[in-house]
Amino acid sequence: MEGGSGAGGRIAVYRESTTFSGVLSADGAGGARPGQAGTVHQSATSTLVWLAPGEPWLFGHVPLEVALFVPGTGPFITEFSAWHAGSVTPIATVPANLTAGTLWNTTGLPDGAYELRAVVRDPAGNAVAESRRAASVNNHVTWHNGALAASESWAPGQVHVVQREVSVSAGQTLTLQPGAIVKFLPGARLNLLGGGTLVALGTANQPIHLTSFRDDTVGGDTNLDGDASKATPGAWRLSVNASATLQANDQTRFRYLSRTFGGALAGHETWTSDSLREITDNVTVPGGATLTLEAGALVKFHPGTGLNVLPGGKLVTRGTAVQPVVFTSVRDDAWGGDTNGDGTQTAPAAGDWRSLRFEDGAEGDLAHTRVLFGGNSVGNPWGAGGAVESLGGPFVARHCVIADALKDGAFCYGTTRFENCLVLRCDRGLTAVGELIVLNCTLDANKIGLLEHVGHLIVHNTIVSHSLMAGIEHDLGGFTPTVTHCNVWNPDATRGNYSGTADRTGLDGNLSAAPRYKDAAADNYRLHFASPASMPPTAPARPPPTSPARHATTTRAPATPVSPLRMAPCPTSGRSSSSKPPRPTSTWSCWECPAPANSLPAASSMLNGPSPTVGPRPSPGRGMTRSSCATR
Repeated sequence: MEGGSGAGGRIAVYRESTTFSGVLSADGAGGARPGQAGTVHQSATSTLVWLAPGEPWLFGHVPLEVALFVPGTGPFITEFSAWHAGSVTPIATVPANLTAGTLWNTTGLPDGAYELRAVVRDPAGNAVAESRRAASVNNHVTWHNGALAASESWAPGQVHVVQREVSVSAGQTLTLQPGAIVKFLPGARLNLLGGGTLVALGTANQPIHLTSFRDDTVGGDTNLDGDASKATPGAWRLSVNASATLQANDQTRFRYLSRTFGGALAGHETWTSDSLREITDNVTVPGGATLTLEAGALVKFHPGTGLNVLPGGKLVTRGTAVQPVVFTSVRDDAWGGDTNGDGTQTAPAAGDWRSLRFEDGAEGDLAHTRVLFGGNSVGNPWGAGGAVESLGGPFVARHCVIADALKDGAFCYGTTRFENCLVLRCDRGLTAVGELIVLNCTLDANKIGLLEHVGHLIVHNTIVSHSLMAGIEHDLGGFTPTVTHCNVWNPDATRGNYSGTADRTGLDGNLSAAPRYKDAAADNYRLHFASPASMPPTAPARPPPTSPARHATTTRAPATPVSPLRMAPCPTSGRSSSSKPPRPTSTWSCWECPAPANSLPAASSMLNGPSPTVGPRPSPGRGMTRSSCATR
């Protein structure tokens, strides 16, 4: 090894093995001028690195190989052995140089968990290095890998396992007979190329299952680890070329896969939790159709893509505290694993995908849903947009999280409503272009927490904190924000707690004090016991609602939330008005009795109870290089 043509540079070479081959040139010969002598460092610690097998699940004849980093002159030998249920099976003893390897015949061994051992010995027989690794042997399944040489038919009665990829080319047909069970190793793929065909027509008595290798509910514990692992959405992939043919019916169950989606829905659809949907082109919900996402459903978007709900269409999510529905970036490995298959080379960031867009006349009904790393959108001619764009309503979000949006967390025309939601690290948290009702929410670390932009902003029992520019801002239009029983605390905001509108601190139950979250850095927005929002009530509080989700905002005890345009039941008469008042006002009374309905306890009694933990957030960046609405 010689230096280049640099003058005077030093090269430090670290080697862990005296079996290094080659020439070290101490004078850097080969350059225009000789360099100084380099440094050779030799570690006294012996190390073995397993090169093969590459997977922990083994069958048939398995290659074993280790790389040696061992001091001394040798010659060395390496002993390979396998341990199972307390007994040892010698495999081979081979000479060792830079590497050592052999072939292990597993066909006559019982299935189960094994520990592989490699021991390096010097000429005196002393063990100078040892390494162990766990593996499972399973020869009682049928393994498949690579391109089909001809059409094949996979029968029931034995579990079929796809090791890496099975490809079906033009003119070939892969037939799965009724009752067939096909499992896929993590990251494995079934690839239907152009002109290829998959026929999988199950029956009521013999359904067909295509599922994860870790799915023990069909075909038993194929990976032989008991309950140590569970199947998760996105564990394997199904790729279908546009000219390929997929014949399946309701008795064919595709589970725990990642499948690409794009284009318009043909009608009503339900997306379940046992598959990950990878959006490679915009998905459209047409008028008259409803897309329903069940608890635990995962949707990942490629750059520039989003979901459009057209007039008359509807998007419904039915997540739970334990199994939220998640819309996120294809680069987000925290949900559904490494979908884009690049290891740790990429991480999610604000604006990785476009938005959930609801056209005027479309309807959105979101529950326990997370919308992460979106907002790279243009929702109107002025360049505004958000991760959620409700362009007419009605739209309601309950117990939801919107985080790390490039532009607005939600950009809202028409009538929209957010209850018990978290909005974090967006350019503008929630923007009111129509009537926007915000109840029992927490907005933290946004550039602007809440913006009244032409529309009317109605905020009750909500925390707006750590905004960088303004907590609550009015910048355009004839309305003024209605803010009651809120904690607006933004000490570093360049335009203060309130901008373009009067400061509400001390009025209508509003305060401004550090909310003292338990651990905001970890997205735990439960309130500390000493939080000013957790003080004893100064007036009798009404019974609290059902506790919100673990990942929604604070569990509080608000009175009946009220919108001037969408009248809540009167607390005196119990009846609702059937008409709208002509203009929104900051207070309201029941039209059927004279009792005012806005006499609520002070904020210190309203903002009590724990706020939830959001959960995993791989990218803590705040996305400060974000655009703003061009009309501002």
